[in-house]
Amino acid sequence: MQRKTVNLWKTYDAFGYREAEWVPYYRAEEAGLARANDDQVKVSLYLHRGKRALLIVGNLRHEVTNCEVSVNPKGMGFADGADLRAHNALSERELPMTDSVISIRLRPTSFVLVRLEPR
Repeated sequence: MQRKTVNLWKTYDAFGYREAEWVPYYRAEEAGLARANDDQVKVSLYLHRGKRALLIVGNLRHEVTNCEVSVNPKGMGFADGADLRAHNALSERELPMTDSVISIRLRPTSFVLVRLEPR
């Protein structure tokens, strides 16, 4: 457990979360920045406008779920038509992304950290 916690904090630190704008899930939804297609999946994020975002995608269900997270690159300050890459911030595995929609598989009552940035 301690190793997992250390890896999480290293990921947050490498992203620069202290200098980033924190956007809780309800504000992300209200502002149209990020929203899952499942009401039991919540998306909060740290944002360096126009540079990168770190999405915390949390599954409130007690079962595995496959969901799609719609993001608004323009609302996050990315240039129009920016070629963005989404990947699991811990494993570095690229996540499928089509037309600003990221496909994610989430374990029960767990979360995935998704880093979004230009290629």
